[in-house]
This record gives sequence, structure tokens and C-alpha cells, in this order.
Amino acid sequence: MPNWTDAHFSEACKSLAKNRMVRAALQNEFGEKTKEIIRLLKNQETLPSEIERAYDVIIDFLNNEAPVVKEFEAEQDKGAYSVQIRGLGGAYFVCAPEYEDSEVFLSKKDAENYVQLNFGEFLR
Repeated sequence: MPNWTDAHFSEACKSLAKNRMVRAALQNEFGEKTKEIIRLLKNQETLPSEIERAYDVIIDFLNNEAPVVKEFEAEQDKGAYSVQIRGLGGAYFVCAPEYEDSEVFLSKKDAENYVQLNFGEFLR
């Protein structure tokens, strides 16, 4: 599960609110309240308590449905393993077996920089 920082959360939600698949997940959960949720997210406004569960829907969607956008192969003492950048426009994270998922990045380039910094010496 990616680690969300407060600084990136609002900006990432703003971007994710534009994604049709995220909107569909919100629609399934909130029905007619979805338009208001999307408006608030796009304006980076705090959601009222009765619909703040939308944040959980977005996080769950990213965790479970975000596609792999770039994959690297790394190798250490225990053998080869995959390092993946997963995400949707405006919210990306890095995952690799035996490691905790990274924080959420607002750009794919930032996620790639994280891979180089943390796994660079092990990449094939």
C-alpha cells in the first residue's frame, strides 16, 4: 500500500478525480453525491464527514487497480525481483517484493527517480 503524505494527497486526489475509472468507482459507492465529490476534489477542498469515505475509495482503487506503467528488473543476494511503478495520471508509487511501497509521487518521473535512488545499484 503506498504511503500518502499530506502534501501530495490533495494534489493527487485532484488528478485522480479526473480519471474515468476512479469516477466510476466513486459513482458505484456514492451515486448522486459523486458530482459534488468530484467538484470538491478538483478544487482541493476538504470533503464533509458524510462523504469523506471517498478518500478511502480512491486509495483502495489506486492500491488494487492502478496499472503497472513501468517495470524494472533488479537482482540482489536473494535473486532477481521486479520493481514496478504503478499508478494513474497524477499519482504513482513504487512497489517491489520484500520492500514497503513508496510514498505517492505526482509524476512518473519522480517515481523513476525514486527507483534509481533506492534500487539503482541493483537494476539490471
